[in-house]
Amino acid sequence: MASTASCSHRGSARKKRGPKGPDEALIRAIVELKSRNPRFGCPRIVRIVSQTFGIAIDKNVVHRLLYTGAAADLNQVRWVSYCRDLVQLPVAA
Repeated sequence: MASTASCSHRGSARKKRGPKGPDEALIRAIVELKSRNPRFGCPRIVRIVSQTFGIAIDKNVVHRLLYTGAAADLNQVRWVSYCRDLVQLPVAA
């Protein structure tokens, strides 16, 4: 009977399958664009990125980056949290 510890696939690093997603520079550009222009929506950001960088990107990718916290991996404050905190701050009279 063969030992299960001797299997060749144990301990080896596996690569993730599927699309790899946008690179870090593109994520930074999208997050910075949204933080400087909070009223820009995902379709508008897609148009600006496509025109500026010549990269075909879907509005759903931009939405996923901004709303699911993928940008938080860059040690940045998500713009949604930032705007929410601004609304909750007391107004000086």
